[in-house]
Amino acid sequence: MRRLVLAGLLVLSGCSSSDELGASEKEIARFHTQLDAGQFDAIYAAAAPEWKNVSTQPDTIQLFTGIHNKLGSFVSGTQSGWKVNYGTGGTTIIIVYDSKFEKGDGQETFTFQRSGGSIQLVGYNINSRALITG
Repeated sequence: MRRLVLAGLLVLSGCSSSDELGASEKEIARFHTQLDAGQFDAIYAAAAPEWKNVSTQPDTIQLFTGIHNKLGSFVSGTQSGWKVNYGTGGTTIIIVYDSKFEKGDGQETFTFQRSGGSIQLVGYNINSRALITG
């Protein structure tokens, strides 16, 4: 009986994970569109309070301006990993992308938080040799 309950919980969490991943993928597409359009203030405005607690709007704009100037527009990306954590304070979704930009490749890590119905960017990291070379 315990195995049946456990199997049922795994199936339910799998369905929820695909919903969380789908919503996160939409946010990643929006992020790249806004990054390409230079709408860094819109990225900041939509970010979670946790983002805003550690980065000011001018610092966020400076960060994304530098990334966009060095890498150019987003060309394509392939999801290379993901993780969904469910907790009492909400759901955390981490998605790793192997991304191609006009001027170089990089690995992006997006961290989202879902609390209630909304999903918001909590963290962003990019590793790219193009960011540190001339």
